[in-house]
Amino acid sequence: MIKFLTLLIPILSFYYICVEAQNSAGNLPFSTTECGQTKGCMFHPDNCIPFVNCVHATSYSLNGNQVVFELLTMLRSPTNQWVGIGFNNAPQMDGSTVTACASFNGGPYSTALSYNPAMYNLNAPIDQVNMFLV
Repeated sequence: MIKFLTLLIPILSFYYICVEAQNSAGNLPFSTTECGQTKGCMFHPDNCIPFVNCVHATSYSLNGNQVVFELLTMLRSPTNQWVGIGFNNAPQMDGSTVTACASFNGGPYSTALSYNPAMYNLNAPIDQVNMFLV
């Protein structure tokens, strides 16, 4: 059974929802119904189907004054799993602010805000009260 990890990020309110899902679940958190209508969507590989054959999928939409990002990745490791998104003004990853959901060594999932000063990642302090794991 293929397992997936999704991360929902409403930007500006700083809360995150991290969900582990399997392709047999009835109510899957990543929906393509609104793609191209109320939200933009990107898939890898192109035209793949989330929870079936997508390696990665991302959606973005407006909710009032927030931009909401929804991330999906296919989990390839049973113990070290993550999905994240970073933003900066350059084509490289250095200088990016990154939001991620991760589980390492089989531990619980946690969300984190981090920074890539170069080709590596540093955790940044964040208000833990506004983080939610589902």
